[in-house]
Amino acid sequence: LAARRREKTTILLRGRGASALRLGLARFGEGLVLFIPASLAGLIAAQTLVDGTPPPSPIWLAIAIAVVLALVYVILALPSAAGDLGRLMADRPLRGKRVRRLVIEAAIFSAAAGSILLIRRRGLEGSSAGFDPLLAAGPLLVALAAGVLMMRAVPYAARLASTFGSRARGVVGLVGFRSLARRSLPAQLPPLVLLVGVTIAVFGAVLGSTVRSMQEEGSWHTVGANYRIEPTVEGSRISPLLSLADVPGIEATADGVLLRAQVSDRGSNRGSIQTLGLDLAGYQTVNSKTFADPHLPNSMLRELKPEDVGTESNPIPAVVSLDWPLATPIVGQRLTLVIDHLDVVVVVEELRGEFPGLEVGRPFVILSREALGLANERIDVDPNRRYVRASDSLSGELDASLKSQQRGAILVSRPSILTSIRANPVGSTVFRITQISILVAGILSSVAVVAGFTLTSRERNRDLGYLRAVGLSRGKMTWVTFTEQLPPATLATLAGALMGIVLMLLIGPALDLTPLTGTDIVRGPSIIWGPIAAVAAGLLGTVVIASAIYSYLNRDMDLAGVLRRGER
Repeated sequence: LAARRREKTTILLRGRGASALRLGLARFGEGLVLFIPASLAGLIAAQTLVDGTPPPSPIWLAIAIAVVLALVYVILALPSAAGDLGRLMADRPLRGKRVRRLVIEAAIFSAAAGSILLIRRRGLEGSSAGFDPLLAAGPLLVALAAGVLMMRAVPYAARLASTFGSRARGVVGLVGFRSLARRSLPAQLPPLVLLVGVTIAVFGAVLGSTVRSMQEEGSWHTVGANYRIEPTVEGSRISPLLSLADVPGIEATADGVLLRAQVSDRGSNRGSIQTLGLDLAGYQTVNSKTFADPHLPNSMLRELKPEDVGTESNPIPAVVSLDWPLATPIVGQRLTLVIDHLDVVVVVEELRGEFPGLEVGRPFVILSREALGLANERIDVDPNRRYVRASDSLSGELDASLKSQQRGAILVSRPSILTSIRANPVGSTVFRITQISILVAGILSSVAVVAGFTLTSRERNRDLGYLRAVGLSRGKMTWVTFTEQLPPATLATLAGALMGIVLMLLIGPALDLTPLTGTDIVRGPSIIWGPIAAVAAGLLGTVVIASAIYSYLNRDMDLAGVLRRGER
């Protein structure tokens, strides 16, 4: 916008003898005056909003960004500062040098590919040397590369669409797409900004929803249910006199016993196994349709024959950990566990990497508590865990009930754990940054939409004025504006949303989000389509509203002034 505003002044100064070098230096100085305060303001905002160690010399980094933007400003002013003066005085458009543009685009693609490769190999923090600008700029560079592709593709697609539009009745399609195909390079920049803004907004939305989802899942995995009751003294059992009948609103409960076992291998005992005996049907009811839903195999829910339970002839069905002290077992294999110096034979029904309520990274076996008691009556299967299904609001009532009974039991509350996880300063800061990035990117994209109208207003007014002079109605004029503005905005919005998701898929494996989630469980990106659809709909709605306002303000166009344009 600033470069476009200076075009006529630059041409006038060139006609009076000013050199291209002096004009370029003047634009560079003007750019520094514009961008250095903005960069410093951005630096202050970043340091205010983000708690952490800043990169070395952040002030010089902000000034370097301002210098780069000032150079971009000079490049945009080059056509009028160094172009053919005769063409400029005749108001004929200049064509930029293709080689220079190709070199810039190739540099953007190379930097984007390099940053993604580095992120995938080293993570966002990079090496111990500290802040790496190429790593930090990865999402922006990828968005710019996608925008360059879009800028290259839109004119060709518009020419193709105008060819088909010329065969239809009326001039709406033909004029709208022809105007889109003839856009100058500066006029193509607002869709690029729109694409970058949408990419950053969607990337922030996906990152924020992924962190929130992993925090939620982490809290369920830590507790194993919405609430868990366990004895205050490790190794003891829950009192059989403990009752929750005085707490209304409890939907279901299930008991479990966590034991320590070893796996027997040819007479020798190896490793330590977390062995969790559960009331399987009850536990499945407690966690149905939650992050802790066990999805137990049907074979484990069937009633066992009471004879010789836990022997080779009648093994207990079990879910077994993939992380095993010996060679990883296979489905259908029989394993001998040693519990309290007693042998219990289980058969592997399913292999899993983790199970709700158990420590990640340690081997485990999940089986029926009833079957474990039938296997040998000397094994103490009295519960030391009670899982409770109840609403989040019952945390206080459950805790008060346990304290009033004084049965040596404590409450482990998943809602309280989730609150403490989300109160983590690092996690809360990251989530706040994602929300701010969505807001800022949305505002930036909206400004880009308005800037697109401004940058193309002169050519649009000229074309629409000629068409109005030969009889184009006001309604058709509005549709011509829609045809010119909506396709690039729609393409930029959809491409930006896609790039935001692809970016998360590309660099997601390199992002260590476990410090923010309270668990070592790693999950893929969590895509919530509502915020993404809201961002896309809001930006496209901005285009429609801006087109309508523009058409309304130009409904009484000065046709005489349009027809006299070009006279000296």
